[in-house]
Amino acid sequence: MKTEYQNKVIFRIRKLREKLGFSQSKIATILGLSNGQVGNIETPNQPHKYTLAQIEILCRKFGVPVESVFYDEDTDTSVIPVGDIIHKIIVYQN
Repeated sequence: MKTEYQNKVIFRIRKLREKLGFSQSKIATILGLSNGQVGNIETPNQPHKYTLAQIEILCRKFGVPVESVFYDEDTDTSVIPVGDIIHKIIVYQN
């Protein structure tokens, strides 16, 4: 199972995907996954999650900094120490 934090990160990516008009199918094509895999990633009770490499690819496609998906929308990530951002990424990965 995914942790609560992993689900939050995936939900932020999903919100960006929807806001920018990317379908699950388009994301699957971009990442070389099946539509079902993307659906499983976005489903909270499934264990699948995006890899860090996939998150980087999606953030580039969405035109957002990678660190932005690891924090709430109202967080100014430009003032967060790099070590704190790395910690968030490690928490997501585990």
